Amino acid sequence: MKFNNVKGIVWDLDGTLLDSFTEFENIINVIARENGYTIPSHEDMLENYHGSLSDTIKKVLGIDSAEELDKVTESFVEKEAKLNSSDIESQLYKDAVTLASHAGELHIHQLIVTNRAHKDGGAASPRNIIAATTLADYIHDDAQLAINIGARAILINRNGTIPHIDSLTDNNNVTIVDNLEEVEI
Repeated sequence: MKFNNVKGIVWDLDGTLLDSFTEFENIINVIARENGYTIPSHEDMLENYHGSLSDTIKKVLGIDSAEELDKVTESFVEKEAKLNSSDIESQLYKDAVTLASHAGELHIHQLIVTNRAHKDGGAASPRNIIAATTLADYIHDDAQLAINIGARAILINRNGTIPHIDSLTDNNNVTIVDNLEEVEI
């Protein structure tokens, strides 16, 4: 299917760029074995693979205790971070990498949307996943999304540094403010 006049691509991370389900299933199986839980079926995992990580773990392993859920979720995050820091490139879907590469050659802006946490995600945070892979050459700053859809990007200069600002300031749709009190709607 050919698309013409593409100005930007907004990628979903999990399931589109990254085979995160296989990773999830493998880690859950390890945790189940280590902690004496019944290993969930592939079908149960598929059926419950949505929502927050802790909600998904709770459903697939049948955990009732909040304390136990916190312990298992922490174990999952540690295992995921270790896996992502050593082998993230192999988890990318090849067709997505090929399309992202081609779009990059055509100078089409690309970014990611995800419900995955950025903060405290370590190697599993979206920014770190992209930075550790060949996708870093093609997928860029979130503010570009607003520009690509014809909206205004309002960047807040909270810490004195705005990443990738040099690639955005020439655009008339970018406004930089020191705080949101400067913005009126």
